Order: sequence, then C-alpha cells, then structure tokens
Amino acid sequence: MIEITGAHYPSNQCQIFLDNGIPFVKHMDGQPRTTWYNLNHPLSTRHPKPEKKL
Repeated sequence: MIEITGAHYPSNQCQIFLDNGIPFVKHMDGQPRTTWYNLNHPLSTRHPKPEKKL
C-alpha cells in the first residue's frame, strides 16, 4: 500500500482511499485492504451522473 498511496501510516492510506472514492476494508491490524479492480475503478467512475440536457 505504501507504493500505491505514497503514505507510510495506515491511517493516512485509509484517508487517501476515502478521498479518492476507493472502497476498502480495514484489516484487524489497521491496514487497509482493497482489490486491483477497486483501485482501477473507483466508485466515482462506476456510476457516472447523467448529463443535464439543455
């Protein structure tokens, strides 16, 4: 996760995931866990909002 987020502390890694809409779960040791799919397809891009027609 350090290479992915650039943060060394699990709390900072979790905050980066939250800020970027990447779903994750916290393991019992506090480390965030996620999948490559979640990293490549954050929630913000999965269900785009429909464009408003003028």
